[in-house]
Amino acid sequence: MRPAVTLRKTNLIQAACGIAIATVATVSSADTVELTNGDVLTGTVVQRDERGVILKHDVLGTIALDAQRIAKITPQAEQTEPKKTDEPKAQKSDANAKQREADKPDAPDTATIESTEQAALKAAAEDRNFWQRFREDWNSKITLGLNGSQGPTDRKDYRVRFNTKFEDGRDRVSFNTSWYYATNDGDKTQNQFEANLTKDWLKKDAPWFFFIKGQYKFDDNRSWENRTSAFGGGGYTLKKTEDVEVNTRLGFGGTYEYGAVDEFTPEALFGGSVVKWQLTERAAVAGEALYYPSLEDSTNFRIESSLELLYKLDMAEGLALKLGVENEYDSSTPAENTNNDLKYYGAIVLSF
Repeated sequence: MRPAVTLRKTNLIQAACGIAIATVATVSSADTVELTNGDVLTGTVVQRDERGVILKHDVLGTIALDAQRIAKITPQAEQTEPKKTDEPKAQKSDANAKQREADKPDAPDTATIESTEQAALKAAAEDRNFWQRFREDWNSKITLGLNGSQGPTDRKDYRVRFNTKFEDGRDRVSFNTSWYYATNDGDKTQNQFEANLTKDWLKKDAPWFFFIKGQYKFDDNRSWENRTSAFGGGGYTLKKTEDVEVNTRLGFGGTYEYGAVDEFTPEALFGGSVVKWQLTERAAVAGEALYYPSLEDSTNFRIESSLELLYKLDMAEGLALKLGVENEYDSSTPAENTNNDLKYYGAIVLSF
């Protein structure tokens, strides 16, 4: 009986040695990625560029590693490269390497991996609800202003404004709405509401774009009270960098005024805007000037202009101080009223 026990022990030792040899062969046949924190990952490198690598790991699956986290990459070829020896052994080693290469499963196609990742990102983006998409994809601001004075007269001015903007390289959408209300000794002196929507269709790697623009305005101090405008045309980006963006526009459309009067005027639109001019890390300016000449009477026109300074505050993230001035000149305003509607203000801005 003792020889049988010896035989079983011998078989177990041989099996263990075989498993160890197979494990060593499997590890040595894989690419090795050493990370800066000392961790070592083995697998198949399916993509490698200046941004990092994509590694197919037997346990973790397909993972992306940033170049800044990688200390060293040792490809399989360097690990299995045969030592210099006599010619017959070298030829045998080359034949074994070719056989291992032929037996190795095909690496996933890079295009397949990228399309899979894009599909996963798209699915994750579509899974977001409306408010998640709005908060993550849109740049929004709320402006609150209150000015007042007491003395011979008691005057108060209230200003509320909401701006939001979206841009993804193909489309650019901006929407803003504002309400301005003023009193003098408790009596209402001004009550204005305005909403603007602009949609731009951008061309990749080109400064040209097409746009449509709509506007609604209510002003109970004007003879028209309500005014709706719509325009369409083309635009050109004069400059666009991280700190500066300047656009121009040329279009045609019309304005419909109704209330105390009922009149439609075909108009052109010409002008430009400094969307952003970053003066310092904290301070930036923006402005716009749009000219609306009547297509029926050259003496009838409107000019809308604005200029504002935005200064970021330290008190909280997204909080800023805004100083601005805006004016609308209307050549058709009755003689008893001024042609200019000028406002200047200071306000607090919250970005989110």
